[in-house]
Amino acid sequence: MRCSHGCVTSMYGVGDDVPIVRPFWPGADYGRVEYPGGCVVVDNPPFSILSKIIRFYQAHGVRFFLFAPRPGIVVREGRESAYHVVLPG
Repeated sequence: MRCSHGCVTSMYGVGDDVPIVRPFWPGADYGRVEYPGGCVVVDNPPFSILSKIIRFYQAHGVRFFLFAPRPGIVVREGRESAYHVVLPG
């Protein structure tokens, strides 16, 4: 988490005082997690439901920075207003 948190805070202007939420861990339900006001989700979600997750965050006004493998980011549904950062692998 330290590497991804540092990347988001230094490169994308997310201040150290912004709550970072990591809702994707075994047994968790991202739809039931508490998202404090102004928070940013920084995590590596299940790729099989990536479009569903993005639509949920957009509908609820939750800012997010999600990590996914290159093949996982080509799905278009729900991503019209999301930015993509592709790192060489």
